[in-house]
Amino acid sequence: MRQHSRTRDNRWIHHTQGCTPVLTSAQQKSASTHKNLRRIRKVLVVMLLQLSTCFAQASSLMLDQVTETGVVPIAGVSCVPGVGPTNIVVGETRPFLSSGSTASTHQIDAFIGVPGFFGTPIQGKLRFSLNQNGPFTDSLTVPPTAAGAIGFYMKAFAAEPSVYITETYPGTCVQSGAFAITAAPPPIGQATINANWNVISIGEVKTVKVDVNYGQPNFGGTVVLKERHFDRVGFSLTPDGSFSASLSLPITLDSAGKGSTASVYVKGLKATQANDSPLAALTTLAVTTSNGTVRIEPAAPWRIEVLSTAKFLSNWYAIGVGSVRSVQLEVLGARANFSDLYNVTEKNFRTSLNQGNPIEPYVTFATSPSGPFYSVLNMPIQTNGDGYGYTQLIYVKGMRDSDGSNPQP
Repeated sequence: MRQHSRTRDNRWIHHTQGCTPVLTSAQQKSASTHKNLRRIRKVLVVMLLQLSTCFAQASSLMLDQVTETGVVPIAGVSCVPGVGPTNIVVGETRPFLSSGSTASTHQIDAFIGVPGFFGTPIQGKLRFSLNQNGPFTDSLTVPPTAAGAIGFYMKAFAAEPSVYITETYPGTCVQSGAFAITAAPPPIGQATINANWNVISIGEVKTVKVDVNYGQPNFGGTVVLKERHFDRVGFSLTPDGSFSASLSLPITLDSAGKGSTASVYVKGLKATQANDSPLAALTTLAVTTSNGTVRIEPAAPWRIEVLSTAKFLSNWYAIGVGSVRSVQLEVLGARANFSDLYNVTEKNFRTSLNQGNPIEPYVTFATSPSGPFYSVLNMPIQTNGDGYGYTQLIYVKGMRDSDGSNPQP
């Protein structure tokens, strides 16, 4: 729309609005005669100057509607900057509070870009709902409430490096600060020691596997299996060894993020002790990518006990009732330079469960050939630096006939 006023010399002058050039009557007359090209050129110059002035005025009108922060108006209202939320991960649902009272209808939208400029509608990457479980839509109309702000939910569906939210309602427009929708990281698998035993003797060989669940589908990596002390047991892929302190095991997860390593053979090497710190246990290292990102968490420690090997040294397998013979107890792989007590008893010795009276054992033990003999004898052993040791002679006396069906001590 234009506004005009007439001057004394009959010229129309536009004030502030309109972009159509206007010639005075004298200019029109001069242009219509076509007698002087120089005059025509002057007329054209005047028209160009008027057009430039018109564009400048139009530009100034637009700038008048922009706030000092440079935010572009939406629906005829200058947007004010609001607080930006922290980055959101694809798949995450997050509560969000409207910027002001919802006594009137609010419109919630999201755009790709930087606040302060016209953005591109986000179209499916960030969506909104009044309910945590949806349904989620690109644009949300928040109905009026009695008073106060209202909470709604936003959910990220696809990654985008810079987005912002606009909230418009009568007389007000608010734009959030820019934030990013980041891609959801791959799930992190959890390793588990798969073993059906906790006790192993020195020299004994048992098997174990490592299972992984909840991992990244089709991920391939290497699981390192070890024992906390590096010397209590050894690991090998074959039952005959050689056995090492740790073993690297390839693993490939299936489409469900599950997988298992090959079976590993574990051999007892050195006895554990009650005061070991930390206690002996099998475990794994975290499986990481080249940049250090964890893909499989370490397995929870699987407690183990490695028993020293103790055996009787003797050259006899039978004893008569009343006869006395000697044996020695030999220990291998025990705690080095350590003094300990070993209980020596007949395997089937027991007490009566009905009357509480002891049942006479098949054999008894003493530290002297003449006794006294006991059904249970505590024998001290002092080990050397290799954990090897043996008792003094133990004397065994036959007490009753076992008729060959019961083992000797």
